[in-house]
This record gives sequence, structure tokens and C-alpha cells, in this order.
Amino acid sequence: IKKNDSPKPIFHTDEDRSYFVVELLLHPAFVKNKEPELRLELPLQGRILYVLRNREFSKSAIAEKVGHKTVSGELNK
Repeated sequence: IKKNDSPKPIFHTDEDRSYFVVELLLHPAFVKNKEPELRLELPLQGRILYVLRNREFSKSAIAEKVGHKTVSGELNK
């Protein structure tokens, strides 16, 4: 951690020190701001869940994001 200039770990414990948890933080150089691309080889259900993971969309917006031109019967399920 020291050699690669990573942030110092954060230690959590209770007053009795009956347990501890160490939080290791990511090095800033490894933090990615770019959203990963949707993999079209995933099954339709997986692609839909990927698209919906952080926000809500209409059926037509979901269809477009998962590579469909229209809302298909499969997407309506």
C-alpha cells in the first residue's frame, strides 16, 4: 500500500475491540469513470437488468438499449 501510494486503510472496531474490519480503498488511478459497455451476448433478461441497475426506463428505451429496434413480444414478458 505504501509502495504504490494507495490510500491508507481504515480500521473499524468496537470499544471492547471484540472485532475489527479493515476497509481497503482503491488507488485513484484504478477508479474508472466510464460506464462498462453492455455485452450483447448476454441473454435478454441479463441485458435488461444491466440497463435497469441504476435507473428507470420506458419499454421502448429499454428495447433500444438492449439492441432491439422495437418492443418485441419477448421484451413484453
